[in-house]
Amino acid sequence: MRTTPSNVKLGGTLVRVVLKFVAVGALLLSCSDSGRSVASTTSAGLDSHTSNALETGKSEVGSLSTKPLKVEPPEAPTTTLSVAASSSSNPTQTTAANVAKQFALCASIDEPTSSDQEPPAGSLTRRCRTSSGKATFYFVAYPGTEPHLFEDVVVSVFAAAELFPLPDNAFSGIADVLVAVWHRFRSEHHEIAEHRCAYRASESPWCIEDLQEPMISQGIGMSMLSRNPAMFEIVWPTQNLHIDSDVSHWLLAAHEWVHIYGLAHTANTDGSVEGPAVVPLDGPIWLREGLADYVAALIADYAGEADFLSTYSDWVVQTHTEFGASIDVLPAEVLAYCTTPASQVWAEEMGGAWQCPAGRVAVLQLLHLAGQDPLELITGYFQQVAEAGWEDAFRLVFGRLPGVFYEEFGEFLLRPLDQKKVLVIKPSFDGS
Repeated sequence: MRTTPSNVKLGGTLVRVVLKFVAVGALLLSCSDSGRSVASTTSAGLDSHTSNALETGKSEVGSLSTKPLKVEPPEAPTTTLSVAASSSSNPTQTTAANVAKQFALCASIDEPTSSDQEPPAGSLTRRCRTSSGKATFYFVAYPGTEPHLFEDVVVSVFAAAELFPLPDNAFSGIADVLVAVWHRFRSEHHEIAEHRCAYRASESPWCIEDLQEPMISQGIGMSMLSRNPAMFEIVWPTQNLHIDSDVSHWLLAAHEWVHIYGLAHTANTDGSVEGPAVVPLDGPIWLREGLADYVAALIADYAGEADFLSTYSDWVVQTHTEFGASIDVLPAEVLAYCTTPASQVWAEEMGGAWQCPAGRVAVLQLLHLAGQDPLELITGYFQQVAEAGWEDAFRLVFGRLPGVFYEEFGEFLLRPLDQKKVLVIKPSFDGS
């Protein structure tokens, strides 16, 4: 029996969740978040009859490096900020001239895609490879999409991949990423679904129907389509403007890329044990979402128009306020309610939508407790995920067991707001 889409709340904004339990246990969650939060999203592109799409998420060259390849910011490069950086807003702003310059960074390559089927007539396409050579992008704006929105997506997604590149040792081969952009109301959803199904080489008779069904209301998200070869999809529905107009598209693009980054480290892992009631291979939901938000905030601050300090301060205030208003959850159990896809949906449907976004504040404390360079910890964690699994990676990199940290975060939640906000410190990130 096929399940139907359901709507839930995440971070205070209505989001569409397509929950489809399949034989391989795939869960699809497509969502949009408020201006004060970034929802990690899974593409609603997996159907209950298709087994070639694996999971949701977050390139590196050589050994795992905390110094990503340089990409030129929208205007003059900002100076490197120390960990004692002030809270002043980011002076960099995206301009038409600099968008065009960054758009050119995604230099087109003459290389066939994984599908022989051409996109619908009138589509805008761009195919390019990152400087590291570990990721190839196939950007498609289907008819009806505003061209300037397509440029926004190309620039921000590709810049994120350059600034936080996939390492050579994350997985074998090259990641292939389809970025599908469409207009919710003007684009022809059936023909888009046909092209997306052809790209993923789905043999399911339900693929087109299952991809088309949520397209009018789903949010920005991503999914892992295949481990061997490594294939991903980012879905980016639009209207006349970006659908999350109160959130910088830089923040959203970087968030989805970090999911690809994390999931790529599981590409050589056996995914047969996955399921909606199982902690994902790259870590519990609260952690994968929190890490994606943390790195995305840094990238959006550096390359886009979002400010890391103000963004994170807002998130801390939001979590503090929502925890204070909650009456049915113990502090030490907040993160435990958001470890698996099923527990995430359960928490949201029971009114605990704030608990998964609290993961970004938990990550802030976790990095503080670990006491090393945040980016070194994050990249080191994913490297260990590829080698030892998420639980051992957590213990080895962060120096504690997950259960111990749940208690520590519970104590942190009880602190006054000013003691929480003191942890909002921007680490050095110069994009070089």
